[in-house]
Amino acid sequence: MGTYVAMVDGEIRKPDLHAQTVGILLCTERNDATLDYALASTASPVAVALYEGLTPEERAALPSPGELETVIEEEIQVQESLIAAPPAAAGMR
Repeated sequence: MGTYVAMVDGEIRKPDLHAQTVGILLCTERNDATLDYALASTASPVAVALYEGLTPEERAALPSPGELETVIEEEIQVQESLIAAPPAAAGMR
């Protein structure tokens, strides 16, 4: 998780425009092992909560479940198209 947050901070985030980067780990169910490994190298403070347990104000600060689902579906389509695309012929001009 720390790697991805650092990449966003280094490549995308503009500190004068954007709030601090927050990593979001999406899981289909609670799995303490997944959480432990994902956060093992994170030196930043981390809060872990179930979406349903957040206050309305906290939920408003995050993307909605529908927005996250759309982003994930779009990324899956991109990855599937990359897998299905034939590799470029090496050495052809």
